[in-house]
Amino acid sequence: MKKSNFWLGLSAVGLSLSIVAAAGSTLAFGPYENLINDALGLNVQQIGKSFRSEFAEEDGSLSDDGWKKMIKASYDFCVKEEEQGSVLLKNDNNVLPLKENERKVTVFGYNAAHLFHRSGAGGAAPNDAYVVRLSEAFQKAGIEWNPTVWNLYKPTAKFSAERVSASSNTDPEQPVSIYTDDVKDTFKDYNGAAIVVFRRCGTEDSDPAKGALDLKPNEAALLEMIKESGQFQKTIVMINSPFPMSLNYADEEKYGVDAVLYFGVPGYYSMEGVANVLIGKANPSGHTCVTFPAHCSNSAAFQNFGNPQFSGGGGNYVIYQEGIYVGYKYYETRYADCVLGRGNADGDAGVYEEGDTSWTYDHEVAYPFGFGLSYVDFKQKMTSLTYNAETDEIEAEIEVENLGDIEGKDAAQLFAQVPYTEGGLPKSAIQLLGYEKVTVPAHGKVTAKISAPRYFLASYDPEKDNGDSKGGYVLEDGKYYFACGNGVHEALNNILGKTAPGKALIDHRGNAYTADLDCVKELDIAGAVNAYAKSVYNKDVDVTNQFEDADVNYWAKDEEKITYLSRDNWQETWPTGPDHHITATSEMKDALNMSKLYSKPADAPSYTDGKGTLYEVELENPIKFSDVATWEYDDPRWDDFIKQMSLNDLTISMSDNRGILAVPSVGKPTNSIAEGPEGLLMPYAYGDGRWATGFATGPVYTSTWDHTMQANLGKFYGEDALYCGVSGVNAPGANICRTAYTSRASEYMSEDGVMNYYTASNIIKAAREKGLIMNIKHCFLNNQETNRQRIATFCNEQAIREI
Repeated sequence: MKKSNFWLGLSAVGLSLSIVAAAGSTLAFGPYENLINDALGLNVQQIGKSFRSEFAEEDGSLSDDGWKKMIKASYDFCVKEEEQGSVLLKNDNNVLPLKENERKVTVFGYNAAHLFHRSGAGGAAPNDAYVVRLSEAFQKAGIEWNPTVWNLYKPTAKFSAERVSASSNTDPEQPVSIYTDDVKDTFKDYNGAAIVVFRRCGTEDSDPAKGALDLKPNEAALLEMIKESGQFQKTIVMINSPFPMSLNYADEEKYGVDAVLYFGVPGYYSMEGVANVLIGKANPSGHTCVTFPAHCSNSAAFQNFGNPQFSGGGGNYVIYQEGIYVGYKYYETRYADCVLGRGNADGDAGVYEEGDTSWTYDHEVAYPFGFGLSYVDFKQKMTSLTYNAETDEIEAEIEVENLGDIEGKDAAQLFAQVPYTEGGLPKSAIQLLGYEKVTVPAHGKVTAKISAPRYFLASYDPEKDNGDSKGGYVLEDGKYYFACGNGVHEALNNILGKTAPGKALIDHRGNAYTADLDCVKELDIAGAVNAYAKSVYNKDVDVTNQFEDADVNYWAKDEEKITYLSRDNWQETWPTGPDHHITATSEMKDALNMSKLYSKPADAPSYTDGKGTLYEVELENPIKFSDVATWEYDDPRWDDFIKQMSLNDLTISMSDNRGILAVPSVGKPTNSIAEGPEGLLMPYAYGDGRWATGFATGPVYTSTWDHTMQANLGKFYGEDALYCGVSGVNAPGANICRTAYTSRASEYMSEDGVMNYYTASNIIKAAREKGLIMNIKHCFLNNQETNRQRIATFCNEQAIREI
């Protein structure tokens, strides 16, 4: 009977495989070939010799041996990526790194055993046999953990098995009642440190609920229980999340948190890097790529984060009522105005700290953009700041001195303040221009050189009068200040010390701050207001308004028009959303109707009617696909290449279902396009056929603040593509993290457009050198997942241009 059932099952499998094979045969040359092959994990691109791989054979060909070397190098890179991308936010009394006699620890938090390794969308699948969990990383680092407590976190009917991906719903922490007296009695044997892991998850199509990033009751009770036990030498909180977490609790005495380490979403192979940071094998050098608020709901942008509907029907909408004041450009600008006593910046609008009646920086911000600690102290000094007219770049030299006894890395960060007139064009009090990471020997000095386009200093003025048009970038006359520091807040304080001497300044923890004027330079700019009236990419193109109808006030009834957040009066212009009671007028509905966006001109060629020009070009020397590889975009030979192809050939080339089909007439092979911002969603065509590398994700590689590390990520993307046999990938994701609640933050980079520009450029350029085409996805104004494909997004022209 068992034998009969066995054969029955095998017959069913055989039938299924036959159907798949038949379907594959039928559709192999159809429009869905690549989509089907992608779903089945089949490679459709022929892989020949390649001279681009660092791991190729001498003749340039790829092999299983080369793949083994590449995999080892790729996984080693993942560890280094996490070592440099983990951000040490707090380290009171230098409790980290753990000394050798402190490495018997108790690891707390259910999610320590159930890490969030990647978002579940847009990236490589796990290779379960090779995924490095926290326990495995600790074991390799020589950290012993309390087995009694660890066993409390084994899967139960309530909690699923240990997984390497998760939905956006964060599993709740277990109640402290599970820590019985018998369990607590084991603390004394593993009291080198209490290591608490908090996890938050985010992924496609699901926004976290408001409050999801705050400390939960069971988490708060866990911290209090640890302190009250009196058993541990130190308490270290580690944050496993693509988001920042509300960190108002980090300095509260009742919780006793000594150190906070943010390690983001580590991918599948990076956790060894986190353990190396804990024991000091690696010296942390990450800096935040987003602001870590005291309360994640307190930003101006979050007030309009939701899913309101138009009054009277018409669907959903979102309004960027905060204008340009996103991320640090909100927090730091409001702080500057508090210091300067203008714009009602210290009013109670936007106050989230319980009991406060006025806005106070250190009560609203826990850790600023660009902030990060090391196991050594660094001192920076800006030694030079010049404008290079030939290259149209700002050039800075920043001396970085290591005051410690061990080697360390530090990120030199260049920020700028542009002239601002009260009541004039909205400006941020400070903005990022560039960065450079340097390795500095113990008690040594290294000079970091940073170059940034002067164009980055320009502000967009939608009211600029051009005669027959409006709008454009302006570089207003005045003094421009440039500063460095450990993050944007220090840099701003250094500038304020120069421009407003005598004003009281505070750091992010509320302590008095003395500006370091050695970190500040100024530059007079005059007569350049129209320097960027023409596009910096095409001097024949005038820069004028293009997005006037993206502003809700373009459509709204007079009584429904909104007021954008303004430095003129922070109190009175604080965003009131998300439901502004906007009515979708008939004109707005027509504009939102995608089918009405294009009308075919009456005289347009119609190939179905036999109209237009039919080219039948037979070249004496036909041009093959491989011939065009080195041609420039405007090479006139492109016309001949295209004209020699039939209409059917051209329509094939326009299809894209996870790749583009072959065009045999010109020798173009089928090519595959893989998902993902977190690694290629594709198996290797070499070696054991495992899935491609699942890298540490966006907030981690961006937090390295290291052009070389980011370029190395692109390089290994390219190596993976060669060994997988794909020519394109839908990555990276380039949206800004508009709020702390940006659900797909693991696929994105930062809250700052300039930071995204540098990071994406580093990755894409390096990948392209390996032959991989990266298709940037989610470029802008797609900052929420709820109804993301059915929502009208409104934003004013200046914000669209600048954020």
